[in-house]
Amino acid sequence: MRPRLLVLLIIIVLLAACSSDQAETELPELPTKTPKPTSTPVDTAPPTLTDTPTPRPAPKEVSTEKIDKMCPVWPKTQLYVVEQIPFGDLISVGSKCYSGAGGPEVTIEDGIVAHLASQDIIPGDKYPEMGEILSGPVSVYLNMRKDLEDLIELGVVLIPPSPTVEPSIKETAIAYNELSLELTDQGDYDKAIEYLDKAIELDPNYANAYYNRARNHDRKYYYEDAISDYSRAIELDPEFAWAYVNRGWVYSAMGDYDQAIRNYTKGIELDPSDKLAFYDRGDIYLYQGNYELAVDDYTKAINIDPDYKEALFNRAIAYAELDQSTDAIKDLERAIELGVSEDEKARANIYIDNISSVLSSTSSGPSSTPTPFPDPVSISNVEKDFPPLITDEIGVTMVYVPEGSFTMGEDAKFLADTCSESSVIGEECPLEEFEDAAPHTVYLDGFYIDQTEVSIQRYLECVDEGVCANPRGSESMRIYDYVGNPQYYDYPVNWVSPEYAEEYCKWRNARMPTEAEWEKSARGTEGRIFPWGDTFIPGLANYCDVKCVLRGYNEPVPVGSYPAGASPYGVLNLAGNMAEWVSDLYDADYYSNSPEDNPKGPDASDSGHVIRGGSYSWGTGNMLSAYRNIQWSNSSNVIGFRCVRNP
Repeated sequence: MRPRLLVLLIIIVLLAACSSDQAETELPELPTKTPKPTSTPVDTAPPTLTDTPTPRPAPKEVSTEKIDKMCPVWPKTQLYVVEQIPFGDLISVGSKCYSGAGGPEVTIEDGIVAHLASQDIIPGDKYPEMGEILSGPVSVYLNMRKDLEDLIELGVVLIPPSPTVEPSIKETAIAYNELSLELTDQGDYDKAIEYLDKAIELDPNYANAYYNRARNHDRKYYYEDAISDYSRAIELDPEFAWAYVNRGWVYSAMGDYDQAIRNYTKGIELDPSDKLAFYDRGDIYLYQGNYELAVDDYTKAINIDPDYKEALFNRAIAYAELDQSTDAIKDLERAIELGVSEDEKARANIYIDNISSVLSSTSSGPSSTPTPFPDPVSISNVEKDFPPLITDEIGVTMVYVPEGSFTMGEDAKFLADTCSESSVIGEECPLEEFEDAAPHTVYLDGFYIDQTEVSIQRYLECVDEGVCANPRGSESMRIYDYVGNPQYYDYPVNWVSPEYAEEYCKWRNARMPTEAEWEKSARGTEGRIFPWGDTFIPGLANYCDVKCVLRGYNEPVPVGSYPAGASPYGVLNLAGNMAEWVSDLYDADYYSNSPEDNPKGPDASDSGHVIRGGSYSWGTGNMLSAYRNIQWSNSSNVIGFRCVRNP
């Protein structure tokens, strides 16, 4: 996830060790505090350091010329074997030198990879379970205390260190910490945690071990354990910048953005050269809609690394949200030049190609203004004149749609062409997707329909009364506590099946709308293509526009948003936000044989339920008022509903 702090530290120690025998500087002694256990204790006890080591066998001659040829950078380095771990095919075999996790690596022709560490640790002859010869490629940890020339052929026998060298408890803890890094890289997080448990048991004040164990807990999604270990590392080393930054990342993953920002800010204060800390904090600001702060953090990251393509791409997203399209395009072109992913490149090109037309369309305003309506009246006062707005028994506003005939459906080619012309995100509009909506005349009795989608708060009132079932999920696109968080109670409910929706509507003495009732509410008798008129106008609905494509996601908005996008009767959000269940089952041929008066939909279907209206994460084609869509599963994070009732 992040570069390891130990890489730099070990390389520095290695360079110092080549010219000096000075031992590693210990961490400052701090009051001992027993760490919170974060995993099952390891069955294997740690090595007993009082055992008497077995004398090593006499060394064989090793050709210095062969060693120089294999790794000319380290021809005379003092090394000895400390531990070996099998990694099978994951270890590369060759005869070149390269830098690795524990310092420079020497790849030996026989399949042995030697990682240069900085301490003498765990001799292989002292603990046979660590020193046995393993078949196939193995990872051998070596240190600076033994001349390479004195080692027996590395591919045949692994030479233990001199029995006169006694590793300290601290050195042994360092060994376990170093070994965990390789395991983390290989994705063996459980084994890495096991080694780090041993390191911490040997040295409870070892800040780096807590830090690395937290990183492995993080990868296992054990966020509480990760927070605990990062906190202990910070307690032991209050200037441990990366521990603050990584703890901030975990808080962000848990949705605690305030704590995340505080931790990122402290990490940046301790290390203002950490570009990733600025980038991560900028991501939170971007997600929260604090676009100016996001731009500021991404800019600081780019100042540290001018070729930071991820920061350039995300700064472009923030610029786009601020309608600073020129700056956004400049950043996107630079990010593409530096080599973003194919998906990001495609999203960037859609934005670049369409931004000019989108901005000009947005400035043109709506084609028509919905007729203003009077304040709603109580349903108990409704008489034969049917006022245009009422409130039902629990206070939900409903809009009257008069009786009469209207044209349901639309010519398939016209719909496909309109979809293509109105699309700004490159969505496909194949003709066959619209061939199930042939135009035909339908008569409907008058009815009342909810002015907005059912909100989370209204639905949960039914749940609290023991009538309705809890929604089957809790998230939207990226808000993981969308349904249960009071912050979103005035947003449309989702994760509700048609059966759950019908139960809710019955609780309100209402029912789900038929497909015909829904379409008349959106189109009126004029046959509007979109609820607001015949021309697509950005800014009148919540859907996936070019900004959504660029950022890669979108989210719902409160019910009743975008009032300028109202239908002829004043019904809101019939395009975008949440797609909506209707009571009809889906049948592609139903329009050709449906009743002329008050059609209720087919009696049975193997194709699922009809949904209408498009959603916050779909493009413009789904918002065509005559477009029919199908949902096979019984709930979704992009589908809600509304109710109707007879006068």
